[in-house]
Amino acid sequence: MRLRLKSLWMLVLVAGVLTACAADPAAVTEEAAQPSTPTLEPTRPVIVVTRPPVTLTPLPGEVPDEELIDPDIDLVFDRLQLVRTGRGDEIPPIQIVLNQDGTYTRDGVPGTISPEEVAAIDALLDEISFFTMDASMLPAGPPDGVSFRYALTVSRAGAERSVQSQDGFMPQPYLDLLTRLFEIGQPQA
Repeated sequence: MRLRLKSLWMLVLVAGVLTACAADPAAVTEEAAQPSTPTLEPTRPVIVVTRPPVTLTPLPGEVPDEELIDPDIDLVFDRLQLVRTGRGDEIPPIQIVLNQDGTYTRDGVPGTISPEEVAAIDALLDEISFFTMDASMLPAGPPDGVSFRYALTVSRAGAERSVQSQDGFMPQPYLDLLTRLFEIGQPQA
């Protein structure tokens, strides 16, 4: 008898949970269902960089996880920002902002790179699958005061992704990307 009551109680509980989880399609308002159409008024000419599509090939026997597939991998980034901090007041921070059209600022000083350089940087972003990679390459605990920390934020097609990292915790392909970005507008010695 006790087992029957327990089973009946579980059945009622499951039915209640399923009822609570059911979505009411009539609850969606007409306003939320209407897509908005943004208007863009260009303020400067835009350079469009094209390149052949990138195909992600899984390793033999590997089935790609749908969440790890970047649907916009063939698009060029709209804007990226890289900030390097660390080592206290000994070395000042560096901030680089690069736009899709090749215009950039490095610590407030403007400049321009070629469309080929923009395409090469975008290819590095795609090579490391920036929009699906781990967002943190930091050690546990506070900064050590000796290593640099990096914050890279990339926006593309309305999506934005930020990755935090520190010296000694980055894979080589990601380090190659940061090295290339730090070459932008670097003062000539």
